[in-house]
Amino acid sequence: MKEFKLKNGNPVDIVVEEGKIVIVPKRISLNELLAEVTEDNRHIMSPTGTKIQLMHSLYGFNAPSILKLFVS
Repeated sequence: MKEFKLKNGNPVDIVVEEGKIVIVPKRISLNELLAEVTEDNRHIMSPTGTKIQLMHSLYGFNAPSILKLFVS
């Protein structure tokens, strides 16, 4: 099961394809994952520093190459 990235208890879909039973790992949407987040299991925010906050406010998370210049 390790090579298929399945663990005991993982949700799966069972389908029939060409007369064969096929077990497929269930795709979980982001909304389903976020629905499981509670105050008790949520990570605390970590301070990132002024430079990273500035880059985020200017460029968002889609500027990894620019961000590397300020972090290194």
